[in-house]
Amino acid sequence: MICSKDELLTVVVLTYNQEQFIQQTLDGILNQETDFSFRILVCDDGSQDDTHYILKKYQEKYPAIDLILRDKNIGILPNFIDAISKCDKEFIAFCDGDDYWIDRRKLATQIDYLKAHRTTDILGTQASILFPDNKWKEPPQLEQVKSYSYEDLIASNMLLASTVVMRNKHVNLPEWLMKSSYGDWPLYLLSVENGQDIRVLNKVTTVYRKSIGVTKKTATSDIKFLKADLYIYENLMKNHLKHDSDAVIINQIFERNYLLMGNYNKHDYFLNSFKLFISLFFNNLNQSGRIFKRYFKTIIKR
Repeated sequence: MICSKDELLTVVVLTYNQEQFIQQTLDGILNQETDFSFRILVCDDGSQDDTHYILKKYQEKYPAIDLILRDKNIGILPNFIDAISKCDKEFIAFCDGDDYWIDRRKLATQIDYLKAHRTTDILGTQASILFPDNKWKEPPQLEQVKSYSYEDLIASNMLLASTVVMRNKHVNLPEWLMKSSYGDWPLYLLSVENGQDIRVLNKVTTVYRKSIGVTKKTATSDIKFLKADLYIYENLMKNHLKHDSDAVIINQIFERNYLLMGNYNKHDYFLNSFKLFISLFFNNLNQSGRIFKRYFKTIIKR
């Protein structure tokens, strides 16, 4: 990598108790081959292991690394929001502290593409998935470049954060984001709600560690994730600018509640499921048959 005062990009790395992985993360970033300089901003959220020690050693050797070492844990979202507020370069890239880059030209390829395609604001890539038992899952083949709209992004987050490079729109992140379960997806939505493109290159550049740390699956994580999505949708409805997308958001609120109703039954939250069933049934009579079928099917199959 090249270091100079004229940095083009900030690579944001969020860490917490990742002593096993952080060296591989940083090495993948530092090994990038670019003709531009960039800054590496590492925000550690009060790690209790040797992550702090490793980060300090790297900073001593590599001046492009800026460290924020918190004395105590402030939480994923406050750490994320603080990191984004400190990004003052033209572009932002992300690499979580347990993921790593395997393509030395990752940043160069994405920056070249974004410079050549001014209407594209967010550019991801493909990633290989590594599970705790050392099994791998390779991504499906896409078109050479897959394009997505704002409405596609509302329906689901197709971007793995550690693959993303995006234009820094200096978005004023809303207060409601502090209570969200994740920050990357809302940041993307707020950054492109005026109609800019989202694209994904059919190129594997990153290894994403699945079911590690904060993403580790629990018995009721499906319920938590659905509630997290609903929280984001409800706040987008109140605050977003692109009102012609309201119908898409309303549909996704219905779909998440539809799934949540069934998952409540699967985890024995019968009263919660029944209340949601009544609400969905009488507020969506055109979908009553579908709602009725899922409600009773998830009771019978539990």
